[in-house]
Amino acid sequence: MVLSGLPDEFEQQKYAFQKVDASAAKLIRYWLKEPHVEDWWTPSEEAMQIMEQATDNPDSKVVRYIASHNGRDFAYIQCYDLAEKPDIWENNPQPEGTFGIDQFIGDPQMIGFGHGTNFIKSFIEELKKQPEVKKIIVDPAPDNSPAIKCFGQVGFRTEKEIETPNGPALLMSIINE
Repeated sequence: MVLSGLPDEFEQQKYAFQKVDASAAKLIRYWLKEPHVEDWWTPSEEAMQIMEQATDNPDSKVVRYIASHNGRDFAYIQCYDLAEKPDIWENNPQPEGTFGIDQFIGDPQMIGFGHGTNFIKSFIEELKKQPEVKKIIVDPAPDNSPAIKCFGQVGFRTEKEIETPNGPALLMSIINE
């Protein structure tokens, strides 16, 4: 199910979110080559091909945003319904209404100031307004301690370690009550 209620642009707290369009490709491509992103994200060429195909496809099941703070673009976040990605989650089935998010801070000068925790919290507040969202998950690598700490501060709780197509991951979730 596509999140039809999520707006193309919105603001939450101190952060603004704008849906990714073709003009954002250059910025995302640049960010994907940053060492702190490459360490944890899909190899940049593969990720860019996936994003460009989805950006050009109005029927894409993944909703993508650029996050900004005080007018400065600094992060990427995407959201998808796990029911639309059964091949990825077949070994770790989730209840209907479960949505996954993936994100990174692209601008290295914005790291270390609490923006990761705060922009994710802001995005989740908007996501929780959608009636179809019952659960939100993330799946950081078990050795990605900065991400795990950030997700814990956002309110995610660890469920278990799982195996994904990208290797081991720590399944963490927030229940939307």
